[in-house]
Order: sequence, then structure tokens, then C-alpha cells
Amino acid sequence: MRRLEHPNIVRLMYYFYGSDNKKDEYLYLILELFPKTVHQLIKAYAQTGEVLDLFSTKASIELILYMFQLFRGLSFMNSFNICHRDIKPQNLLVNPDRGTLRICDFGSAKVLNKNDTNVSYICSRYYRAPELIFGAVRYTTKIDVWSAGTVMAELILGRPIFPGGSALQQLVEIIKIVGIPTKEDILAMNQNHKEMDLPTVKSIPLRKLLRGKSLSAAVSLLSSIFRYDPSARSSAIEALAHPFFDELRNPELEIFPRRKSVLNSEEITTLKDNN
Repeated sequence: MRRLEHPNIVRLMYYFYGSDNKKDEYLYLILELFPKTVHQLIKAYAQTGEVLDLFSTKASIELILYMFQLFRGLSFMNSFNICHRDIKPQNLLVNPDRGTLRICDFGSAKVLNKNDTNVSYICSRYYRAPELIFGAVRYTTKIDVWSAGTVMAELILGRPIFPGGSALQQLVEIIKIVGIPTKEDILAMNQNHKEMDLPTVKSIPLRKLLRGKSLSAAVSLLSSIFRYDPSARSSAIEALAHPFFDELRNPELEIFPRRKSVLNSEEITTLKDNN
């Protein structure tokens, strides 16, 4: 946590050790306070019927702003090869009054080393990357990017995009949107995976699923994320350069009174150069 000092990662304020009557020692972390989570935002939208329709200017900016900060935080973590491994709405803190987002809960985070094996049963099911479902024990930080894509889709839809009740059902939900993985896709996810009969289901194109709630740039970004082959999936830093976020690169953009842009001039220049 002390290594991860970044505007989009929850700040560690203090820590101390304590013990109980059994003489077990515990580490207590004191983190900065944020008023809400993305999960609470989605729940509030669902209750009022006010999902983040991208044809609404206010909602569009809110979605773009939060997702940009999520990918920016992931990009910083991934530069250290740190994988969060549990990105979901409950682990994303937000301050709606300031439009800020912080990634929290690093209980499952790990530095991924190339030759190490890792547990595949990780990450909350709805947000789990397909290579984890296929039992991969060697994976990359791209699993966090997949999870971020599911959060983005949930913000748009007002519900999880892949709501499977089990690992198999989860795979079925993914196949409905992404299609049936090829043999090459499966090998890219897990070289040691044994052949299995994959369910044949009627697919629903992402563009059709998000029709009326999205613009083409949002569909394009999600399409670059929802890919079985991790090497073909966008990285966090590649996602930041996507045209979906072009509006934030406008120095004249006003989101809050007396606050023209969520980016400073140096960040704007860097992101323009990356496009």
C-alpha cells in the first residue's frame, strides 16, 4: 500500500498491529474516507431508473470520468506488475461531489512474476476474466482490465453484464456476448486446458445489448476489452488512449464550477501524443 501512492488509489493514512486473547497478531489499516462506492451508485441508479444513459450529457461525463480514473489507477499498478485481482463496483470508492474515484481493498492483490503460478479461483464471479474460468494459473494484469470492462458495462446497463450463478453459467453469459472461443483463444488463455464441449447459445452483439444506452466509442472500447486472448485485449494504458476519453482531453471542458479540466496540461499533452 505504501508503494501505491496515486490519485486513483485509496490512501493509507496509518497502520498498527494489535493482538487478541489468543495472542494472534493483526494488522490494522486506516484508510482515507470516501462517501460512496460505485456499487452504491449503480444501486441508486437502478432504484430510480436513472441508469447512465450516454445520451445524457451529465451521465456521459460522469461515466467517462470514473472509467478514466479506474484505468489510470490500474495503469499505475500494472507498471509495477501489481494485479488487484478483485476489481468490482464494491471495491471502487467515489466522491460524487468531486467526481473522484479510488481503487480500494488490496486483500487479493499480488505482484505477478512470470514464472510463478497463481490461484485461478480469484476475483468475484461476475467480474472474473475468462482465462480464470478456464483454470489459468499463469495470467497477467489483463484480468484487471477485463474486470474494469465489466464495471463499465454495469454502469451503463444498471446491472451486471455477465451474471453467472456458477463458473459454467458465467462462461455461458460471456459466450452470449463475446461468442464461442476458438481453439487458439483457449490455448492463449490456458495452454494446459483440456478440451471440453462448449455450450452453443444465441449471441447478442454488444452493440445491440447497449443500444439506446451507448455511443459507438463506448462499444468500441468494450469490444477491445472483452477478448478471450489476453494478448489481444487492451491494456489499461491503451484503454486510456481510446477515443472514448477524448472529451476529457478538452482543456475547455467544465465539470465542476471553477474546475475546467480533470487533467493537467502535462497529462493532456501526453495523452494527445499517445493517440
